[in-house]
Amino acid sequence: MVRLDQLSDWCLKRGSPLAEEASKYLEDRQAEFEVKFAEQEKRKKAKKKAADQEPDLDPEEFKHLSRDILTRMLKERLAQEDCNAGAIFDCLESPLWPDAKFALELVAQAAPQQNLQVLLLRFQMEASETDKEDGPREEVCTNYRYARRKEQPKGQGRKEDRQPEADATEAKNKKVKKPAPAAKAGKRGAKGAPAPKEDEEKPAEEVEAEKKLQEEEDKKRQEEEAREQQRPKEYTVAEVEEYQRYADELERFFAELTVRLAGGAAVKEVEAPADGGAPEEAPAEG
Repeated sequence: MVRLDQLSDWCLKRGSPLAEEASKYLEDRQAEFEVKFAEQEKRKKAKKKAADQEPDLDPEEFKHLSRDILTRMLKERLAQEDCNAGAIFDCLESPLWPDAKFALELVAQAAPQQNLQVLLLRFQMEASETDKEDGPREEVCTNYRYARRKEQPKGQGRKEDRQPEADATEAKNKKVKKPAPAAKAGKRGAKGAPAPKEDEEKPAEEVEAEKKLQEEEDKKRQEEEAREQQRPKEYTVAEVEEYQRYADELERFFAELTVRLAGGAAVKEVEAPADGGAPEEAPAEG
């Protein structure tokens, strides 16, 4: 797994010269931004008409590394042993480059001879059970473990999910010991012994059983809270539509990138034959 957003940090931890080069590059870009920003402010004050005003500088653009530095960083990362059998690239967005499209093109250029595939996770939809033809479409829970625990038949599933039913059956089967009837109170009891105290301490077995029951209840409560934390995030309709547009745009860009790179490779093969000779000229028509 190669996290692209941590590529610069990886080079820094490894003591790569590229980390120092990247740091120097960003410092120069920051100085360039400060100079250009000061010049722009002077021009704004000199101009009186609003129509003559130029667009403001974007400080985020001056925080991007050059394509050359990023390409060399990625090639150095892919040269490690853990990438011998391939790599999975995650986190395509970072403050060090413009967007995810740039990251896709960066990976394609850093490993031109490799087979690059893009995996886009979509919101899975299925028809409602009440009306599969015209009914509303429902989102499918993508957290498999959570869904299995919530939708499992009665008496099945994980042990902790079946615990309440088992405890109820066990409690039903256990014989409840009735306390012995208290002797008639007297000044000295039935046989002259002192009358029993109402606040007499409970037996050790009963105390231990109550303690164990309390621990089990605390454990169940903690497990239920942990399961609730695993519940998938509920997205609004606007968020889902926005992501679908983003995924469609990224998919189209990757298709265009693949065609462009394949066309460039074909052109290179024609310009530079394998035998090193001059390219063959096409026969003249007629």
